[in-house]
Parts: sequence; structure tokens; C-alpha cells
Amino acid sequence: MSLVNTTTVNMAAIIGSNVRVRLNFDDSCSICESSIYKSFWFLVNLERQKTIESLALELCSRFNISSDLRIELSLDGCILPRWETTAILRDNDLVTYAVICKTLIVINHCACTV
Repeated sequence: MSLVNTTTVNMAAIIGSNVRVRLNFDDSCSICESSIYKSFWFLVNLERQKTIESLALELCSRFNISSDLRIELSLDGCILPRWETTAILRDNDLVTYAVICKTLIVINHCACTV
């Protein structure tokens, strides 16, 4: 009987530090080009992914997306700031992953004299 109680408590502790979210990849994301699926369940570990920035990096790693891409995560149509804590997320939230800029253009200015 105590084994069942211990297991229940341990499972509650594991579940308590995680949030299960629905992850939707925007059509601009490269994963959509190579897959027929664009929606996934994703378990966010609140102890490892403490900020939206760390969550975005984890998503890039897990889905093999270049971390050089400029991306944004949004919740209910509102952008999740990169510095925000992942504690803002709740079970069953729909988080959208979008690429907002595929390349970074750098323009160099120089003054030339002839």
C-alpha cells in the first residue's frame, strides 16, 4: 500500500514540474515544408526551460531547426517575450512557433574618398 502512495507522490512531483502544451508550427517554419504535420504535443520541463528563450532553443534542438533563424513564440495571438518565464504556460495552451526572419541582412557603410 505504501508503494502505491509513494509512486503516486513521485508521479505528482514529476507532473508538477512539467506543462503539456499544444505546439503549432506556422507555415513559415521549415519543419512544415518537410512534414505533413504541423501540430504536436510538447512537454515543457519548467525546471530546465525556465524562460521562453530556453524553450525556443529546446524546440530548435528537438525539431532540428537552425537556431540562427529568428523565431517567435506566441500564445493566444500574443507574442511571448524571450525573457518571460515559462511559468506563464498552462496545460493545453496552444503555442505557435513562427519564423519571423529567415536571414539577417547586415549593411556596412563606409566613407570613401577619391
